[in-house]
Amino acid sequence: MCGLPRRARLFFFLQRGRKVLVWPPQRLSLVVSFFNRLGVEFLLIELDLAVTFCEVGLATGDFVRAERNADNARAALQAVVHAKENLSLTDRERQAVLTKTSKAVFLLVQLERRYLRLPDKMT
Repeated sequence: MCGLPRRARLFFFLQRGRKVLVWPPQRLSLVVSFFNRLGVEFLLIELDLAVTFCEVGLATGDFVRAERNADNARAALQAVVHAKENLSLTDRERQAVLTKTSKAVFLLVQLERRYLRLPDKMT
């Protein structure tokens, strides 16, 4: 069941001929913690992906590839921003996300400066 703990099994009942999903109240906290854990893993994977796109873009000498990698890195960062709104992170998780976000943004700025001719000093 997608890694969901056994004690958090789903319950279904029929409502007007349709199957409806029901979480028992005592198991809702298990589902929420599972959702948060998956969400944090998603954030970290997307941030790793953004860093990888930036590193590949910096390593290439082709403007078109660099631009495509920069676009992909921006999309990954946007997904992180969007997904982070619905999660409650621990301090350790928040620090890991912040560290990886800083690295990804730094590399993206370097990539844009190199290929899109951004100024060295932003005012």
